[in-house]
Amino acid sequence: HRERVTDVDLEHVRDLPRVLPEVFAQACARAELAGFHGVELHYAHAYTMASFLSATNTRGDGYGGDRGQRVRLPLEVYAAVRAAARAMTGGGSLVLVSSAAARLGLANHEAIAAAKAGVIGLTLSAAATYAPKGLRVNAVAPGLVRTPMTARITGNETALKASTALHALGRVGEPEDVASAIAWLLDPAQSWVTGQVIGVDGGLATLRSRG
Repeated sequence: HRERVTDVDLEHVRDLPRVLPEVFAQACARAELAGFHGVELHYAHAYTMASFLSATNTRGDGYGGDRGQRVRLPLEVYAAVRAAARAMTGGGSLVLVSSAAARLGLANHEAIAAAKAGVIGLTLSAAATYAPKGLRVNAVAPGLVRTPMTARITGNETALKASTALHALGRVGEPEDVASAIAWLLDPAQSWVTGQVIGVDGGLATLRSRG
């Protein structure tokens, strides 16, 4: 199962809920000192955010256990955003990663949709909170992107054909598609863009070009 979590035995993975917020705060402080204007929070990625809701999640740390315990994971993302905001005293830009699955109804995507919809809510609220400090908060919401994590789909001709048909532009995404959107949002030239969720999805969430 693609959401099965089996790496709880690794100490560096087990400690992620505890250490990541401070790691992000330190990274933001170093970025600001180096003259960079923004930081991308990859902590809100699909593997982590979806697996915490998976029925096959048997981890014993903050990412596992009963579902009531697992709701703390979005709080860890929230803590990471707050830590970054405290460090970026001169303003800047945060970009979170959501998913097209949070913007439309896709069968068998309940876990990822629930998790990534939370990222969208966090983006909007954080953008409002930190706007007076000159800190912009936005998100990207990719469709299916060709990465090692999606190889089970992109490496299967039948599955890839079906998935491609859902994207109005007639292809799945490449990592560069998402990276360029993130870079655009981080750029200080976009100083009047905040609280936005940019669909980088080939039209998946909003368009139907075929009957």
